[in-house]
Amino acid sequence: MKKLALVILIITLLFVSCSDEFDGPVINFFSGKDRMSPRLITIQTIDESTVVFTFDEFIFRPFITLEKEYKESTCYVDQEKLVVSLSHPLSVMRQTNIYFSVRDNRGNSTTISAPVYGINTKIPNLVINEFSTRGSTNHPDRVELKALTDGNLGGVTLYHGMFFNHTFSFSFPSVEVKRGDYIVVQFQQIPPQHSPLTYYGGSEGLGGNNGVISLYNSPYNEVKDVVLYSNRTSDSDEAYGGFGTKDVYEQVIELTSTDQWVHNGVIRPESAINSDSSTATRSFNRKEEQEDTNSASDWYVVITSGSTFGEKNTTTQYSP
Repeated sequence: MKKLALVILIITLLFVSCSDEFDGPVINFFSGKDRMSPRLITIQTIDESTVVFTFDEFIFRPFITLEKEYKESTCYVDQEKLVVSLSHPLSVMRQTNIYFSVRDNRGNSTTISAPVYGINTKIPNLVINEFSTRGSTNHPDRVELKALTDGNLGGVTLYHGMFFNHTFSFSFPSVEVKRGDYIVVQFQQIPPQHSPLTYYGGSEGLGGNNGVISLYNSPYNEVKDVVLYSNRTSDSDEAYGGFGTKDVYEQVIELTSTDQWVHNGVIRPESAINSDSSTATRSFNRKEEQEDTNSASDWYVVITSGSTFGEKNTTTQYSP
């Protein structure tokens, strides 16, 4: 059975050659000067059928394998970028795999299996507007988005964490939304079927005290919004930057590489939204009439039983 599966895989894939305008001499790997393989930094779908893979150094001599339906595809190398132009548009919702290997000018190679998706050209402007992380039986963990413009949600992805470092994710189906709509992703319990624009994000809940929640245009594309919450300080835990766990710390490191949270080269727990006062019914709410500053000052914890998922935010803040 395993041999049959291998034969089928070979039949349904094909090789695509790339022009390599920047190809140069390959320096002896054993010179000892560079033994680090090229590292993939970003994957970006820039139009309906073009995907760009960006590495941390110039790359050479790519070897690519595509699904058979893309047999007329082409590709080329532009310094640290591998540009793949597919023969027809990618699906927004269906994953397409691109297998390839590249190497640097010292012969260090990297082999990657990359899942890619089509681009949604009608994505609305969205923000994370409310969330709860200490769910109960009657009030499970939830994340609410607010649509600031009309558009379509197809492929928009919510991560518990960041793209490279996350616990789980949820991608939206192709659904039209209007400006002012509230979209809710509920975890741990399947929401009632009659709930409009409410989706089931899975049985796993969000981190109760510390975590990162991020929103992307697609399963891997441009990050749209991020929130960071914590009940720790730099002095509370010596390990992992004060965040207490390796998972959260790695997510924060990735967040630091974006402009989605205010920082001066390092993000500390003190800059996160303080989660001490939150409960199953005291959610984190965005100040809706305020400009987004990508900081904890955009957020507050509402009064007990003040959660309003799917509706306009409660303005009354909890006071201990």
